[in-house]
Amino acid sequence: MPAARAWNLDRFRQALAQGISPIVVDRGNGLNRETQEYAGVAVERGYRVELKEPESPWWQEIRVLLRDKQINRVFLDQWIRRF
Repeated sequence: MPAARAWNLDRFRQALAQGISPIVVDRGNGLNRETQEYAGVAVERGYRVELKEPESPWWQEIRVLLRDKQINRVFLDQWIRRF
């Protein structure tokens, strides 16, 4: 995983250096250190950073279950099997 993360961050830096806009990065969690690193690099290069949460119906459904994975484990398993 560390090698894959480094590779992705390098690709992101290359896109910034080329001035590509917009750049969409799906990090899965906007509060973790790695996401903050992406945001910091982008801001240093003059980009505006927006953290967005998906608005799709399936995300609205699953996000409620993800709030407490332990309690909702059975429901999460059922939700996953639907797809």
